[in-house]
This record gives sequence, C-alpha cells and structure tokens, in this order.
Amino acid sequence: LYALGAAAVSAPLVTYPHVPGTASVTGGAFYTGTTFPERYRGAYFFGDFSRGTLHYVSIDGADAVSGPIKGFGTGIDGVVDVQADAAGLLY
Repeated sequence: LYALGAAAVSAPLVTYPHVPGTASVTGGAFYTGTTFPERYRGAYFFGDFSRGTLHYVSIDGADAVSGPIKGFGTGIDGVVDVQADAAGLLY
C-alpha cells in the first residue's frame, strides 16, 4: 500500500477519540433485518472491546456517518466481532 499512496487506502467508516477506558471500533455489521425498530435499519453496529459496549451510527445515502455515535448495549464483555446473518440478525 505504501507504494500505491494514500489514494489506495480507504479511511475507516467510524472513529472516535481514545480516552481512558476506550479501545477501538471492534467488528461491525450493517443491520438489514426487520426485528429491531425502523430507526436501526441500515445502521452500522460495532463494539468496543475494552468498554464492553455495543454502539451504532446512522449512515446516509453517500455512505457517510450521519449523526453521533449512539449507545446500544452495555455489559457485553469481550466484543471481538459483530456479524449479520442472512436474515439480517446481529450476532
């Protein structure tokens, strides 16, 4: 990638400042199911391993984050990945 330059690399979809107790955006999947309320459809869900939390952000039509990062769940120890199945359910 170094030889190809910066244009060969895509920036991460979600980032946030590292303050004490946070680590990184971990895993991630877009919710495409219908079990959760409408406001979650098309949102990007991700975890933070160190905090044991699950978050989501809305994505606009230009594939950019639209609005703030919102909390979804706490007490989720050791989040290492977030995946969606064929039905759109998150695991």
